[in-house]
Amino acid sequence: MELISEALAHELAPTGVKVTIIEPGTHATEFSTSLQVIAPNDVYLPTVGQFLTDFAALPPQAFGDPETVADAIMAVAELDEPPLRLAVGADAVEHIRASLRSRLAELDRWESFPRVPVANGPDPAHTLDARTGPRFLRARRRADLRGRRRLRPSRTGRGRTRGVSAG
Repeated sequence: MELISEALAHELAPTGVKVTIIEPGTHATEFSTSLQVIAPNDVYLPTVGQFLTDFAALPPQAFGDPETVADAIMAVAELDEPPLRLAVGADAVEHIRASLRSRLAELDRWESFPRVPVANGPDPAHTLDARTGPRFLRARRRADLRGRRRLRPSRTGRGRTRGVSAG
């Protein structure tokens, strides 16, 4: 939902319509009490099962007042320049921070991974040519499995590389 809402905000910006993604924390609503929960099977016990166990163990004071979310929505609707995202509740803020830290750590870990050229011109330090690109490497693995070793880029009639053929 977040990605769709963010795209919607960018698409509507020229019209003056504002979009805010409300990210509420845990609040005492009827949602959790009205759910019919099916016990997860063995595959989902470590993830869904653990979440359900942890959620059921939360003390009553862990649940915020849902009126605070309604009040936040009404307050944001009155703003001339509302935020794109609004976290409501201390646990929401901490969950978002933890998610962002995790994403930044992953970005740092994979930053040096070879990049595919972008439309506005390739970065020479990260360009994947026809002999090092992912399509070529997949074809090379398939050919190696079949005992073929010689691979060459195939060409379209206009001189552009369009894939790889084994030969």
